[in-house]
Amino acid sequence: MRTIIVSLCVVLSTVAATAQTVPGLRVNMPYSQARDLLLRETWSPDRIPATERETACPDLYERCTLYPEASECSGTGRGLCIFRWRKAGQRIEIMTQGEDGFERIITIRRRG
Repeated sequence: MRTIIVSLCVVLSTVAATAQTVPGLRVNMPYSQARDLLLRETWSPDRIPATERETACPDLYERCTLYPEASECSGTGRGLCIFRWRKAGQRIEIMTQGEDGFERIITIRRRG
């Protein structure tokens, strides 16, 4: 039980720290809105090299082309994708769930 509580605290503090980094960015937000917000706040897509895109999204190559910040997407199941962004030495990673055009944020993590 204690392990679960500690894990939950770590997740919540990571989401809270990220929310301070990008005001308005939140879990359950449609990715299209989050992307617009990040671009307005001068964040840049952390582009995945073209040589890695087909490996990152083998079944959803179109999504990787549309969103150059897509670093990994599953081709089955819940439609999980990870998108990476950077700004002034900060990096964030956003995980979404859902089909094309209906992706919603399920986690936000600060990286490096």
